[in-house]
Amino acid sequence: MTSSCFLEIVVPTYNRASILHSTLKELSAAVSSQSDFISLRVIDNCSTDATSSVVGYFLERGLLVAQRNKENIGLIKKIAKCIATSNAEWVWVFGDDDHILLHCLPMLIRTLQA
Repeated sequence: MTSSCFLEIVVPTYNRASILHSTLKELSAAVSSQSDFISLRVIDNCSTDATSSVVGYFLERGLLVAQRNKENIGLIKKIAKCIATSNAEWVWVFGDDDHILLHCLPMLIRTLQA
């Protein structure tokens, strides 16, 4: 479990090292400006590529929390785990190949608070 926060962005991933770095770079930049409200976590579904190295790069810099499944549990269970293991009031399951608009997080926080 992660520490409690207002919004946790959880990125489920599996064998997506080739694109995960850019996704996490964008997310960590966006989250760092809203760190009082938002945390970032990655759940690796037992990848066999360099995903753990990519996640480790951000983990070592304190930009996220990471979990790694002992076995691949499939897409639906992986998404359910993202939600079930969060202590946040709100959870955003964010695709490992998605992009975020930096200005959207303050607006999202205001909307959720309302």
